[in-house]
Amino acid sequence: MGASANQSVGPLNILAALASSSGALQQTLVALAACHGNRAGPWLDNLEESIVKNTKNMTFSGTAMDAEAAAVETALANLKTIFGRVRPKLRAGPNACTIQIRAQPKQG
Repeated sequence: MGASANQSVGPLNILAALASSSGALQQTLVALAACHGNRAGPWLDNLEESIVKNTKNMTFSGTAMDAEAAAVETALANLKTIFGRVRPKLRAGPNACTIQIRAQPKQG
């Protein structure tokens, strides 16, 4: 995290790092979406799958397995939240089926 020897790494520091990293990931996803015509699609699915896989493969030295599993689950929940904020802002991908319904005025 880049903490110097004089700086303690406490909960507030970790929370600040998480908040800034989460915001940066969200901004990056929005920027990448712009490169894809602001459309969701396989590019986003593949990226999310890769990030989730890497997160599931994290390991920590000197940590109990239960604590490690809980930490990974928390990280996965955070990623799900971030991707969940971005997806609704995007249009359906080119391979997605969309349906438009228009009301016709009643005649007669």
